[in-house]
Amino acid sequence: MKKTIWLPILLIFTALSCNKPTIEIPEGNVHTSQNGIISIEAEHFNNQQGWRERTHYTSEGIAPNADSLNFDNYVEYKILIEDPGTYYFYVLGNKPHNQSPSENFFQIGLLYDENSLAKHPVLFPNDLNATSWSSISKVEGLPIQFQFQQKGIYTLRIKNIDGSGYYLDKMILSKNPEFRPAGMGPLETLLGENPRELNTEIILPPKWAFGIIYGGYTTQDETMAVIEKLIENNYPIDAYWIDSWFWDFNEGKGPNGYIDFVGDTTAYPDMQKMWSDMEDLSVKGGIWIWDLIQISGNETAFNKYYDKNLFKSTFINRNGWHNQTKNTLTGVIDFENPEAVDEWKQDMKPFFNKGVDFLKLDNSSAIPFVKAAFEATQEMGHETKGRGFILSHIHSTYDSRYKLYPTKWTGDAKIAWNQTDYPNLWNYSMGAFKENVAMAADPKRTTYDIPFLTHDAGGYDYFGSTDQSDELYMRWIQFSAMNTLMTIFSTAKNPTRNHPYGYSIEAQENFRKYTHLRMQLFPYIYSYAINTRLTGEKMVQGDGVHEYQYLFGNELLVAPVYKQGELTRSLYLPEGKWIDFETHQIFDGGDYIKVNAPINKLPMFVRAGSILPMRNYARTVETGSNDTLHVHVFPLEGKQTEFTLYEDDGISNDYLNGKIASTDMSAIKKGGGLEINIEPIQGEYVGMETERKFHVHVHLTDKPRSVTLNGEVLKESTDNSLDSLKWEYAEFERKVTLHFLTSKSDANKLEFRY
Repeated sequence: MKKTIWLPILLIFTALSCNKPTIEIPEGNVHTSQNGIISIEAEHFNNQQGWRERTHYTSEGIAPNADSLNFDNYVEYKILIEDPGTYYFYVLGNKPHNQSPSENFFQIGLLYDENSLAKHPVLFPNDLNATSWSSISKVEGLPIQFQFQQKGIYTLRIKNIDGSGYYLDKMILSKNPEFRPAGMGPLETLLGENPRELNTEIILPPKWAFGIIYGGYTTQDETMAVIEKLIENNYPIDAYWIDSWFWDFNEGKGPNGYIDFVGDTTAYPDMQKMWSDMEDLSVKGGIWIWDLIQISGNETAFNKYYDKNLFKSTFINRNGWHNQTKNTLTGVIDFENPEAVDEWKQDMKPFFNKGVDFLKLDNSSAIPFVKAAFEATQEMGHETKGRGFILSHIHSTYDSRYKLYPTKWTGDAKIAWNQTDYPNLWNYSMGAFKENVAMAADPKRTTYDIPFLTHDAGGYDYFGSTDQSDELYMRWIQFSAMNTLMTIFSTAKNPTRNHPYGYSIEAQENFRKYTHLRMQLFPYIYSYAINTRLTGEKMVQGDGVHEYQYLFGNELLVAPVYKQGELTRSLYLPEGKWIDFETHQIFDGGDYIKVNAPINKLPMFVRAGSILPMRNYARTVETGSNDTLHVHVFPLEGKQTEFTLYEDDGISNDYLNGKIASTDMSAIKKGGGLEINIEPIQGEYVGMETERKFHVHVHLTDKPRSVTLNGEVLKESTDNSLDSLKWEYAEFERKVTLHFLTSKSDANKLEFRY
């Protein structure tokens, strides 16, 4: 049985003006209800004693002082209740997993007219060190409830009774018993003010970012050798970045080179040729950058910024990261200062002029830094045509403006099956394989909100682990290939660098299998990326109960094997019928199942009644094409099946002005027949072709008596040569296949009679 920790917090609701005909609003912060939700940022208190504000992992919140172990310590919030009734309570926070249940003793209670009406202990999982949502009372699984009898201003008081190792980020009160907070939760409902997170518009990465991106610590010659070896061995590659050793290839020891805006010209004697050679291979190029300038070895750059007052602050850097002296005067560039931003962009411009396309950011993910870096890639990126692309840390997730500057990665992943002390902020170890699955798929995690989240597939560093193996690598690649974005990167200490050719033949075949599948699924994945932009709903969806499985789009369910040695997988299938993606075995949903999962198989299921658009494999996204489209139909009796294919030019910002094309597809099976409709394309974008070749594959079907296209009866192929306007039936696979060339502006109707 899973151990748990009880974290009681004393929440006291005291009515201040319940009997007055009008409610008198006090000065200071007052939180109210919006659409049945009261959302409170923990740091926006009215009064406090013995508490402090702090940041933790992805959050900004509060924690009791280390010495605040008595009843006189508290933090208070004012709440306006205009709609009395039952409210359900949720808290976003954490308690270190290694503390005993006797520590940090808190209690949630409701006081009315000085009478205690209810008290509840709050349960945070014992094995979770990361910030997470909880609302579990004594009865496990039941949300905490409070009854508000009258309108009025209430005081929410949190009292610290014992301990100091926990952390609170946000609190939610909801009238909807079905509501469950996800990610960072709803925007704060502070009375009389707009939410802090004003702009939550989601910006798209360029389409090539949805392919396969690699990173490494390699010289110019090594960089090209890696890329060429990947290509020669039939591995897809869309982009490659050179990490921090770009500035000083002496194992990145620094401080020389960090940051001199020159780079290591010995390791990279002809940067322009390197990036030009990459461009010839349709591979985008990137480099690592941080927000600091250390004076030693970088005096020209440091003194320029210092003399122009372009540093936010300076300090003596005692950290040995790219600073082997551990005693270096360091300036933090003030990215809130427009003059500093302009100066920094000019200093970065020569790299973009030589061919850099994107940036990987480190040390900070503060919005001003992220914004400046993203805009630099938009304005100066050699091949981005304005779309822009960066990789930044997850630590600024509490500020939703990060959605304007894609993409985020989860941090330095541990080369291990799991990490019990995730996140370990002392060692920078930010989760192993299991934790990275949950970071993407579990709504209770703060990282869940991130629409385009990636991680170091295979793990970045060992952090004391000895788990590295073909098995771990294969399982990790399977998951990563069915994630929003896929990046492959590892420490220079890792002899494989997580490049597939560093592993066994079996692991290499597994890599090809799932990365090739990802490239074929590009029309599906990118449609959901654009849908994320249009609706705000990300393509990875979890149910909050089964933390290590998820929907990848609405049509696919993915359940990675995340435990060493397991060759089966128990999982929960939602209601409906589901089809094993590989074997086509049909399962009834609404229950748990156990399936075989040999080491080279990812448990993945197609929802019956789905349409799945795919395309021919190509080594890069940009050299592939949606103009030959494979439409896989999995019909379900009596169910209307629909899918909208979204497309744009994938590289410019024209999509912001509505230059998105959509193609609606539908299928219905009933009355002894199947009808498939492909509607005319709506909208257009620059470079859009006028024709498309469709390969339609109808799965799990009997052999039809007849097939018609737009009323014309098609002949059955008898010689296995599927000519235009013919169809064939594969009895073993129970699949009908046909293809046709059509104008994108035409409607097409396929009818199957049985």
